[in-house]
Amino acid sequence: MKKSTLIFTKIQAEIMQIFVAKISKRFTMRGIAKLLKKDPSLIHRSIKPLIKANFLKLTEERHLMLNYLGHHQDLAHTESLRLMNFFDKKTNLVIQLYSEDILKHMKDKFFILIIFGSTVEKSNPRDIDFLAIVDNQEDVEKTERFLNSMGSRYNLKLDINVVATESIYEMANKRSEKNVLNELLDKHLIIYGAESFYRLLKNARR
Repeated sequence: MKKSTLIFTKIQAEIMQIFVAKISKRFTMRGIAKLLKKDPSLIHRSIKPLIKANFLKLTEERHLMLNYLGHHQDLAHTESLRLMNFFDKKTNLVIQLYSEDILKHMKDKFFILIIFGSTVEKSNPRDIDFLAIVDNQEDVEKTERFLNSMGSRYNLKLDINVVATESIYEMANKRSEKNVLNELLDKHLIIYGAESFYRLLKNARR
C-alpha cells in the first residue's frame, strides 16, 4: 500500500480525528469549524488538501465524509491518537491495563479489538462494550471465554462481543439494521488492529 504523501498539520490531524470517530457521518466545513472552535477559513484551507489526497470525499450535497477505501496506515495512526487521548484519562487506566494484558496473549493471532458504545463518550458508563473480531468462527467461543476470564482479574463490568470476519461482512450488508458494526462506526476506539479493521471495512462495505 502506498504511504500518504501528505503530512498532516496539527489542524488536519484534529480534523481527521473527527472523521475517524464518526466513520459514517457527514459534515459541513462550517460544522467542523464549530466542533473545533476554529475560524471557518482556516478549516477550509486545511480540508482542501485532505480532499485532494482522498482522505475525505465530497457528497453530491457538498457534505464531507471519511474515505476509508485507502490510506489505511494513516487512518490507523489517527485512531491511535484518539486512543492515546482516551488512555490519558486516569479513569480509564484499568481499561488500559486490561487491554494490554489481552494483547500480550493474543499477539500471534489475527485479532481486532475495539471499545464501542457509551464507554467512548461517558466517563462512568454502566458497563464496557468490547468487540473482538477473529479470523474464524471456530475461534469465537474460546476467545469470548478468554476475554471474560481476563476481565475478572480487573473487576470490570464487561459486555464482550466476539465475531468472526464473515459476520462483519453479513452485518455490513445490513446498513439500515441495528447491529454491532453499524453502532460502532460512529462510537468506537480501536485498541488493536486498526489497519486490519479499515481493510476489512473497505472489503465489506464496497
